[in-house]
Amino acid sequence: MTGLGLTWNFSENVGVEVGWQYLKSYSNSPFYRYDQHQISTGLVFSF
Repeated sequence: MTGLGLTWNFSENVGVEVGWQYLKSYSNSPFYRYDQHQISTGLVFSF
């Protein structure tokens, strides 16, 4: 598994997060071999 995350702050208290993860499943069965990409986004508030 590998990944990358990025946060960009609009101001001191508000920001945006973007993330990406990659997972490669190695299996002896061809039915359980797969590559998975996951992208996530979110807002960050701090008080």
